[in-house]
Amino acid sequence: MGTDSTTAGGRSNWFADRSLTTKLLASVLVACLTTGVVLAVALARMATLRDSAEQIQSQAIVPILNASEIRRSYIQARVDSLADQTLAKDASSAEHQAWLKDITAMNAALDAYGKNNLTASERETLDDLRKNWNSFTDIVSNQLIPLGWAGKVSEWMPIRSQKVKPIATQIQADIDKLIASSQARVTAQMKANADDYATARNTVIATAVIGMVLAALLALLTIRGIISAVRKVSTVVDRIADGDLTHSAEVNSEDELGQMARGLDAATERLREMVGAVANSAQTLAGSSEELTTVSKQIAASSEETSTQAGVVSEAAEHISRNIQTLASGAEQMGASIGEISSNATEAARVASDAVQAATTASTTINQLGTSSAEIGNVIKLITSIAEQTNLLALNATIEAARAGEAGKGFAVVASEVKDLAQETARATEDIAKRVHVIQGDAGHAVEAISRIGDVIGRINDYSMMIASAVEEQSATTSEMVRNVAEASTGASDIAGNITSVAAAAQETNTGIADTNRAAEDLARMGSELQQLVGRFKY
Repeated sequence: MGTDSTTAGGRSNWFADRSLTTKLLASVLVACLTTGVVLAVALARMATLRDSAEQIQSQAIVPILNASEIRRSYIQARVDSLADQTLAKDASSAEHQAWLKDITAMNAALDAYGKNNLTASERETLDDLRKNWNSFTDIVSNQLIPLGWAGKVSEWMPIRSQKVKPIATQIQADIDKLIASSQARVTAQMKANADDYATARNTVIATAVIGMVLAALLALLTIRGIISAVRKVSTVVDRIADGDLTHSAEVNSEDELGQMARGLDAATERLREMVGAVANSAQTLAGSSEELTTVSKQIAASSEETSTQAGVVSEAAEHISRNIQTLASGAEQMGASIGEISSNATEAARVASDAVQAATTASTTINQLGTSSAEIGNVIKLITSIAEQTNLLALNATIEAARAGEAGKGFAVVASEVKDLAQETARATEDIAKRVHVIQGDAGHAVEAISRIGDVIGRINDYSMMIASAVEEQSATTSEMVRNVAEASTGASDIAGNITSVAAAAQETNTGIADTNRAAEDLARMGSELQQLVGRFKY
């Protein structure tokens, strides 16, 4: 039983793997083959009936006609012989000439009957009939007619009653036997023809029924295969439209529908991978935006501290200008302040470097997001191509169904459903393409914002370098003040100018930090929107 099941499954798979054209043509071919077989059987049986009719004509009807002609000739001969015996006077009389013609006609009828395809019994009866007929004509011609012409009735009567009458009775019996035999042959032939007709009718009916059943089975298998594949593909397309990418059509046939289903499965798998990559990129973007916000806060704190220290240094410079006598003490305080400023400037440079790295990471992530979105666009194009092929396949199926006529109405309905599903797939892919386009636009904005953040951070780094340079100048100035009190006033002025630059740089740093915070907020918002968009899909 296992082997039979395997064989049946293999045959089923073999038929399922054929193309739709082959399946449809198979049903039509079976119907045509059935029609051809029925026509061949009918023609063969008609030829048989024709041969039987010819046999009836040659072997039954013709012998019956010949036997009937024998009977007619015999009856006419008896009538004319009696007239010749009673009415004629000599051989020249019309009655005698009629008797002679009857003899010729009777012999011709016997010869004609003997030319037929007779049975042994019929041939024996014919020979007996010839013998009796010859005896009859001999007695009538040589005895009864001369006695009748001579008017010797007393001699004529015994011969007629004792010799001629028994022979005549036997002749009539032989003729009746021949006619009965021919009639029996006709009856047998008619029965054979009736049997042939019944056999032909039953054969034609059985062949037609078998052909119709086979055609119906092939059509049923074809329709079931098409409907099953279309339903599976429709289910997957509906799930994709709902954002569920976890299902596949799982159509194993090798026909056009199977190829379409495998293409849809491949496209779904690609789309699932792309959505997963986009989700990961969105998470990375969210993390990078949080890191960028943290770095911005650190830079803001450092900038505020720098502003505070600049104020302290400014107060020290004013104190030096008012009281040159306390220069040494002010110089020491300034040295301490300059050391703290140097430390803060170094920290600001480090934070700015971290911010540059974070901005670079965010830019790379956004670029990856754009690449992933482009790959999603490619998958959408593939799905759109599949939908167009499906639509074309549905159109071909509709044309084939129209060619099939009444038998193709079911295929026309299935082709219409396939076409509707292809259009629904095209609409779903168009909606996804629009969403991906929006994502790509947001990603471009994010790249621009991150670029601006990088520029601001670069400026912060430049200002940090300026602060470091100013600190070095302040150190030189402090040394010069210690060595030369006369130049203390000039050094104080330089310090005041440098502190003003530091304050301006700190202010610009605060402005850049505000831009960085806004860019980080934009990145966080885009990351949230991207996660919400990806969250609509199940993968």
